[in-house]
Amino acid sequence: MSTVIISRAFRGETWQAELERRLIEALAAKGLAVVSVPNLYHLAERSEIWARLASATMGPVVVAGWIHERPTRWILARHRIVGDEMHCVNLAIATTVEAAVAKILPMVGDGGAPGIAEVLGDDPAFARWYPVLDKDRCTDCGHCLQFCLFGVYATVQGKVTAVHPQLCKSGCPACGRICPQSAIMFPLYRKDDAIAGAPGKFVQVDDAAKRLYEQRTGRPMQVAKPTEPPTLTPTQRPAFDDLDALVADMEAFTKGRR
Repeated sequence: MSTVIISRAFRGETWQAELERRLIEALAAKGLAVVSVPNLYHLAERSEIWARLASATMGPVVVAGWIHERPTRWILARHRIVGDEMHCVNLAIATTVEAAVAKILPMVGDGGAPGIAEVLGDDPAFARWYPVLDKDRCTDCGHCLQFCLFGVYATVQGKVTAVHPQLCKSGCPACGRICPQSAIMFPLYRKDDAIAGAPGKFVQVDDAAKRLYEQRTGRPMQVAKPTEPPTLTPTQRPAFDDLDALVADMEAFTKGRR
């Protein structure tokens, strides 16, 4: 049975909760397994729900939430939830139940018989703010590591990684503004679609951003024209490694000692 995961709106409005409720009913009636979970961006690193989601992504699956598809994909990848048959849908764009169902069904098919619906976990008590890295775009140039004042980034096994995302200053998207490849996403940022992770969008690194980078680091900023990485077939994609899982464990361990 195909699965649809609904990432609930965090402190959402009444219309969002109603859309989620009706969408769950409509998809279950189409023969799908529907799992409603707390907002994935705010979900704690060590939540048991991550393991539950990993077990639910063996076949065709759609993850529908309230942020752009690209950051949703990389939030899941951080927790080793990947798959060639996994799709992401932004409910903020598909603003009606009918539009959402029409977008989701071609991705997973119509099950025919009645499906099932399941609600997992309570919504998080606190909002999170942290960068989500698009590793398809990232070139490990180190601009973010040199620029960030809060110790969010480090080099791990030769790759620039958000080792301590919990140290990020809430509301600050500055590292996203100076990333030459628009690989750093803040899904909740509303003033720039490129920083929020909108598909096909790139941040324009302007003169003000360059000056700020050079003042903060004492280094000249090398800005190459960003390019969208090629679409790879399943056999061409590199095998997913455990780096993100290691980083997530390090973060949780550090927080546990505080």
